[in-house]
Amino acid sequence: MVLAKGSVIQKSGSYYAVYRLDNGKQKWEKAGRTKKAAEKLLTKRLDEINQGEYFEIKKILFKDFAQKWLNDYASINVKATTYSSYETIIRLHLNPDLGDTYLHKITATQIQPLVS
Repeated sequence: MVLAKGSVIQKSGSYYAVYRLDNGKQKWEKAGRTKKAAEKLLTKRLDEINQGEYFEIKKILFKDFAQKWLNDYASINVKATTYSSYETIIRLHLNPDLGDTYLHKITATQIQPLVS
């Protein structure tokens, strides 16, 4: 087993943790304005990679995820009336507020008004 390696690089006033994934892809992850923060992030990512626990966050918009969920899950696992209800809720209430937001960027603060 080859252990993952990386480095800390400063660029344009910010520090980055730079490491290579098992597939050979190089990742630059912004850590902030201190070298210590970048070193901490790099250590965390290298540990995750070396222990097989690292996963890349897929960048997908909420509206695309919701449509995929409707097509791949709801259309197969729920009754037609339930599917119609889900589709309406997503179209009229969720997509206007969350549709153009990346799924991994959605916060509880954005969701709370929608469930109140």
